[in-house]
Amino acid sequence: MRAVDLKTALLRIDVTAGSMLEKVYQSFEMTPAAVRQLLRWGGDDDERLQANATWLVKRHAEAGGGFTGPQRNALCGLLGQVTAWPAALHVLQTVARINIPVTHAQDVFERGLDWAESDNKFVRAWAYNALAVVGEQHPPLRAKVQTQLIRGRFDPAASVKARLRHIIEDHDWLA
Repeated sequence: MRAVDLKTALLRIDVTAGSMLEKVYQSFEMTPAAVRQLLRWGGDDDERLQANATWLVKRHAEAGGGFTGPQRNALCGLLGQVTAWPAALHVLQTVARINIPVTHAQDVFERGLDWAESDNKFVRAWAYNALAVVGEQHPPLRAKVQTQLIRGRFDPAASVKARLRHIIEDHDWLA
């Protein structure tokens, strides 16, 4: 599938149509150039394109696909660019699967704080997860992360509380 055809398909697919996105993923070769293009589309003004492109990036990460240094930089930068909550969710979930560059650690922390204020409970849950990943990978930020995770315990959503329990179980430095 060519990039033009892929963009057309992504603009037509409803983000809730995971099976359709999976078919696109299976038919598309995730070359470094393709990942780079998807990351660019993840920052597009069109929220459907954002959401669907970031879903494919997340699926690539889930399949064990790697990211180059510039791609990791771009992925971290998307946290401050995306406006659609599904795109934010996908990026937050993907950030948990990469080595966050030291040059982006503070920014990922700050964008994680922003997304922890989202109206969407799943975005809030994964924002706290991204904060924990930053703390795990960048120990100088751990005290700040711990403070925010404590704050997250007061979130009324069960999904946020469940994610926080998993975060605490998964990271010895939080025990």
